[in-house]
Amino acid sequence: MRGDLRRARRFAAVSALAGVGLGVALFLDPYRWARGFGWPREPETDVGLYFGRCLGALALAASFQGARAALDPEEHRTYYPFAEVTGWLLAAAHTRGLIEGRQPPIEHVEIVAWLGMAVGARRWAPSNRWVPLPVSREAVAQRCPR
Repeated sequence: MRGDLRRARRFAAVSALAGVGLGVALFLDPYRWARGFGWPREPETDVGLYFGRCLGALALAASFQGARAALDPEEHRTYYPFAEVTGWLLAAAHTRGLIEGRQPPIEHVEIVAWLGMAVGARRWAPSNRWVPLPVSREAVAQRCPR
């Protein structure tokens, strides 16, 4: 196996496993997850429960795609740009929370983790080595008769 595919598999597998850990906890009990991460105890609302479960479901869906990419990085190469954009956006969301002072300290640490995910997805994505071969008119005519 080429070295870049080994690294692509490893990145996808690690991100999938991390996403499962985050996703299951959020999907099953978002308020318990929040308390575990140091968020203050607040009244549980239906909308908070709904958004927490939705975020957990998205994390699980992303983990499923990461697992598929870990098995066959070239076939599922679209996972890597998705993971990169996810990392940048979540780093931005956590940075905003840091600036506004509206999140517990553990969320500040996650900024580095999300940036690492974005950089890792870019760095360890399977290289795009596919180059179209020149095709003659005769070859096209043989394959596509009129």
